[in-house]
Amino acid sequence: VLLAFSHFRLEHDEAQGTFTLYVWEIQVDVKCQGQGFGRLLMAVLEQIAVQCVVCSVRSEREHVHVVVDKIALTVFRHNEAARGFYGKLGFGLDEDSPLEEEEEEEDYVILSKRLRRLRRTARRGSR
Repeated sequence: VLLAFSHFRLEHDEAQGTFTLYVWEIQVDVKCQGQGFGRLLMAVLEQIAVQCVVCSVRSEREHVHVVVDKIALTVFRHNEAARGFYGKLGFGLDEDSPLEEEEEEEDYVILSKRLRRLRRTARRGSR
C-alpha cells in the first residue's frame, strides 16, 4: 500500500551558478494526512539536499564542488492549507515567484527555503 511519495529533481541555474532541489510533487494518502507523513517526506528531502554535493571537474587539476543551497516547490495560490504547511516548515515566497498582485495571471506561487550559503572549494592536483 502506497501511503505517500515525492517526485523531485536537482536543477542548475547556470546564470547564478546555484543548484536547487525542486519538489515537483508530494502526495500523502488522504487517510494518512495529519499524521506526520508530509513533514517526514519534507525532512527527508531536506536531508538529501543538505548532503548532496554536485562535483564538476574543470580540468585534471581542479575540482569544483557546488552545494545545493535551497529547496523550492510550486503550490496553488489559493491552497491555504498547503501554504500554511510549508510556512511552518520554513518556506517563504521565492524571489522568482509570480507576485501576489498578478493573481489574474498565475494561479500558483513558488515557495522556497534556503539551506545554506553556496560553498565552492577547489582542490588542486587531485583526481
